[in-house]
Amino acid sequence: MKKSVAVTSAAAVLLLAACGSKSENSYSVDDKTGDSNATITTDDGTVSMQSGANVPVKLPRGFKLYPGAKVVSNTTIQQESGSGALVIMESGDTPQEMADYYRAQAESAGIEVKLQLSTDAGRMIAGESKDGVAFSFNANRGEGSDAGKTSAQLMIGSKPGG
Repeated sequence: MKKSVAVTSAAAVLLLAACGSKSENSYSVDDKTGDSNATITTDDGTVSMQSGANVPVKLPRGFKLYPGAKVVSNTTIQQESGSGALVIMESGDTPQEMADYYRAQAESAGIEVKLQLSTDAGRMIAGESKDGVAFSFNANRGEGSDAGKTSAQLMIGSKPGG
């Protein structure tokens, strides 16, 4: 399943980037790891993406991976107009503990948290800095066989120099 998620994500990026202009695209999947690489070059510039469980986590602006979290998948995107990261992770800690950790990091990075949502099983926070760094974090506690496990997504996107 992880391989199909990476393949689907990369295919969507390729299709969106290729719309409306001449493009050159390359795409590959590592048969051993399932990690994927994609590069799209259009009249508007070049976008490079790596996605998979073995892609090194490189978070911008002082963000760090949650202590003890297991990375399920990591996607990095690089383009002339900025960069981004989407990390999907799992932890034994609660959604509130994880959200508090990332709220502190976001605020230290100059990001104002403008959205917060709490449910019985989850937490979501999101915001943006004055210089355009976008941030969101979403965590949900598992049920049944996944009880005691929190699944989370961290997304950060920045403009050049951000």
